Amino acid sequence: MEPFNIRITYNARELTLTILPITEMQFTIVYFGGVLGAVQCLGKSWKLMDRNSIPESGLPEYKTGYKNSRTEIELTTEVVDYLGIKITNYLSTNNSEPEKTVPAHRRKIRE
Repeated sequence: MEPFNIRITYNARELTLTILPITEMQFTIVYFGGVLGAVQCLGKSWKLMDRNSIPESGLPEYKTGYKNSRTEIELTTEVVDYLGIKITNYLSTNNSEPEKTVPAHRRKIRE
């Protein structure tokens, strides 16, 4: 599975997070080039993974303290649940078979 981006609303601001798949239902969350944390799906619920169990991604840990230039985000239980919904939605809409498209010059126009 390839990395993907999701957009979330956090404290009334739109944020883009990069999601790096670890396993089928474990994902590293990246924000501004740093690892914010990782989440996993356990049954129907999403949980924050322990920092020590996050596989090395080659990225630094996310650093805080940029309050003037970016939104500070904390992975609370509510945020993890929200991320889980966004990830699930992304996977359900992007795991289907790609649509076969017909080149424009081969389409028949129906009236």
